[in-house]
Amino acid sequence: DNVPIVTKEGVTVDGNGRDIMSRIAARNNTDSAYIERLKEELPYLELPEGFDLSEFEHPRLRIELDGDFDYSVSAFHEFNRGNMKEPTKAEVAHRDGRILLENDKSAMLGAIIEEASKYDTIHQVSRNSNSVANIVKNMIKAGILTANDKTKMIAGKFGTGTALFKEKLENALLGIVFDVDTLKILIDAGAPRFDLFRESLVRASGSLNKLVSVMPEFKNTLNESIGLLYNASNWCDQHDFAIDEKSDMVSTFMEKALDMFKGDEQNGFMLDYNEQAISLAKLLWMNHNRKGAQIASLLSQVADGVAKANEESSSGTFEGFESGDSISAEDRLNNAIFAAIEKQNATKENGRKENVQTV
Repeated sequence: DNVPIVTKEGVTVDGNGRDIMSRIAARNNTDSAYIERLKEELPYLELPEGFDLSEFEHPRLRIELDGDFDYSVSAFHEFNRGNMKEPTKAEVAHRDGRILLENDKSAMLGAIIEEASKYDTIHQVSRNSNSVANIVKNMIKAGILTANDKTKMIAGKFGTGTALFKEKLENALLGIVFDVDTLKILIDAGAPRFDLFRESLVRASGSLNKLVSVMPEFKNTLNESIGLLYNASNWCDQHDFAIDEKSDMVSTFMEKALDMFKGDEQNGFMLDYNEQAISLAKLLWMNHNRKGAQIASLLSQVADGVAKANEESSSGTFEGFESGDSISAEDRLNNAIFAAIEKQNATKENGRKENVQTV
């Protein structure tokens, strides 16, 4: 019963958990009961003539699919639909994000992002019946909703979005840029201070997606920066460090925790972050309380900066560098982040000067 199913290339499409546990049992030589049961079942299996089970040290039974398999997120989802345990909200968001990022779904994803980006919050999106209808239509076309789900998303005669609509849209937009572990922090964990922060990231999802598209390696930095913020927030709470939106929570965590974890191999991993992740975490935290508009603008500037650096890299010319110089992807990202921070600081300084002159 419950035999794992594989493609002709050997990829497991159903029964990954059983397959992993089976491999562990083989490695530890604790699979004798399985092998004895397999010997009992051999007479009932259609096996090649002359098949000898004793030739295999750790034999395993698998069902192989006929024909070619479509290695897409939606194909895996449909194949496993009947056998899946109830997924968490973060897992659903991750699945929806992967579906929306498939090549043939780009038009639907673009339409959803464009519609959502007209507003500062998901709540505002949900109050406009035309926007709700357009987003739901594209979600159905993309395959992350069914036609039967429509009545759960749209409320009554006014056509506004329901609470389920707001949750679906918010989580799907997060799902296009974050991995499942980060989504668990943003959606499932209920981390302190992260409600406004999550809203800001939703508002900035279009910019984030743009940034990932021009620099795929940015995705790891982005996910790492959220993990850093989560650890910093929890650590500061546990150790009674007063943190507000004006505090440099990231630096406080890195400095104070560094002393506490010095030589502590068990917890030392909490401080193992690269320079880009630390810079990005600071940028995100110091702007997260502005309903997303500021974060979206800043990340858009970072995306444009990286795109420009990539173009200059292709042509071999860099602004401020001698011809023939090369800049690593990490430096391009760092330069773009710091340029966005400097522009933000300059804007703040100009605002302060104008206020002084006005007074």
